[in-house]
Amino acid sequence: MKKFKQARRVLKPTLKREIAALKSIANYKKPERVVVHLGNVGDISSSGFAAKTDSYSSRFPETKFIGIDSSFLSLKSKRNNWQQMKTTFNAGLRKLKDNSVDIISSELALGYYDSKTTETTNAGQGNFKRYTKTTINTAFKKLKPNGKLQLAVTGSVVLNVLEALKKAGFQEKKAVMYELSGSELNRTFWFKEHKKIPIYQIIVVK
Repeated sequence: MKKFKQARRVLKPTLKREIAALKSIANYKKPERVVVHLGNVGDISSSGFAAKTDSYSSRFPETKFIGIDSSFLSLKSKRNNWQQMKTTFNAGLRKLKDNSVDIISSELALGYYDSKTTETTNAGQGNFKRYTKTTINTAFKKLKPNGKLQLAVTGSVVLNVLEALKKAGFQEKKAVMYELSGSELNRTFWFKEHKKIPIYQIIVVK
């Protein structure tokens, strides 16, 4: 009988710890992944980037998708994990917490220049380069450690973008760059009239 009581005294705290551990597991909430897309609206159509990020939010409910653009795409989404920000890239990124984002992507919205480019129309390409550099620096601050920045850029600006990525602090050893094929462009990008311009995919890690 004494041995039985001693065993109970030993087992009781052990069982309490195990029960507490099980409750902790049951209440555990998986950390939310956050994906930000710069240039969310695209060509304002049913296949535009905003429609894509909205679709992704349905397929991946544990990931929050945030689209930043100078305009909205009118979609009646009721999902809590999908959000549009109508603002500039820098202003939108600054609203996010530092070290909070898993992936930031841009498909030519950042690494592309023409006379209509937002924030650069009046000042020309020199201002575009400064704006790109500032946006990359802000993106670096917002990414989690080992977070990824994925950019599609034209060949005319790729060297400037690579230099800005290096100065921002992204890991050179883990950087990946390759030229996108025609089929990838048709599937991915909204301006099909620029097929002859070489476009590169750059993926860097914080």
